[in-house]
This record gives sequence, structure tokens and C-alpha cells, in this order.
Amino acid sequence: MAGVFTKLLRNSQLQNKLTCGSTQSRKYASRVVAKNPVVEMDGDEMTRIIWEKIKERLIFPYVKVECLYYDLGLPHRDQTNDQVTIDAAHAIKEHNVGIKCATITPDEQRVEEFNLKKMWPSPNGTIRNILGGTVFREPILCKNIPKLVPGWTYPIIIGRHAHGDQYKATDIIVDKPGKTSRQRHNGLIGLRTDYGCNRLGRISLHI
Repeated sequence: MAGVFTKLLRNSQLQNKLTCGSTQSRKYASRVVAKNPVVEMDGDEMTRIIWEKIKERLIFPYVKVECLYYDLGLPHRDQTNDQVTIDAAHAIKEHNVGIKCATITPDEQRVEEFNLKKMWPSPNGTIRNILGGTVFREPILCKNIPKLVPGWTYPIIIGRHAHGDQYKATDIIVDKPGKTSRQRHNGLIGLRTDYGCNRLGRISLHI
């Protein structure tokens, strides 16, 4: 994929040199026609500008494709109460292909900076959970595992997926001492989990 984009970029640069000093006219007659639409998810800050340039110079001159646009920029996510992220994820499920730009997952500082209604969750996590997908974290290289296949010299690589736990967790801020409890049921067996808040901003777990 990187080689294809490099070739397209070189062709684009050559085209710019040939048309320098005159009005640039793009010839779209020879473009590849995509049969199905692509879900386009815009992002935050510089990624919006970079993605616009990529479309202008590397995609649209060579590919005729319908893009279904969803603005996942933080202000628009806040304006729609993050519904735009959910809509984009369901659009990907329908059309099978989506391109997403980098987005901001807000923290306390971003909530104050953008005057957000709340600390919205990660768009990547929301989309991934709706699609039932996963993502690779940093792989683990195992160079010391014996190779049973003769001539096998490359290390064994373990792909570590992001799933559950902190990737689906919801953060809360405890503003005053107190105690809350949660009860889970698995069939006829009930497991009671008590969270004792013994100080501000800190939670101790008791099972």
C-alpha cells in the first residue's frame, strides 16, 4: 500500500510540474470507478487538512468513488452527543469499508478547552465495539522460543489484541467520600462487588 501511494504521489508531483504556470485542469476520464461507496470519517486538527490534501492529490484524480461523509471532529461529536460516531460505525457495517482520520479522545483539559458537555469516549473504541472488531497493540517478539521447523530463523510473533478491560472501561471521578455497590448475576449465582470510596478521587475494591 505504501508503494502504491508513493507512486501516486510521484505521478501527482510530475503532473504539477507539467501544469506549472497555467491553469491546472484535471482529467478524470481515465479514473478507476469504485463500485461501492466508502465511509469517510473526518478527524481533528491537522488530520483534517492532511486528509483533504490526500483526497485532492492521491485519490480523486485516479479513483471515482462515492464518499459518505461523517465529521468526527470533537466539536461536532459534542454537538451531536457522539451520535455521529455511532452513525458512522453502523454505516461501516452496511458498506464494509471505512476510512477514519485521527481524532481527539478528550481528557479533563480538553473538556475545558472545547467547553464540552462531557468527557466523550474514544471514537476508535466506540466504532470497534459496534463492529465487533479488535486492534493490534505492540506485538511481542519471542526470539528465544525453539523453532521446530528446520530453517525457520525468524522470531515467533504474538499479536496482542486490545479487548475488554481498560479498552471498554468507563472512568469516573469521585468528588466526595461514600460507598457504592454493584451486583452481578450469572444464572442462579449472584456475585456481589462492593466499591468502598475511602477518600476523594480514589476507589478501593472489595469482593
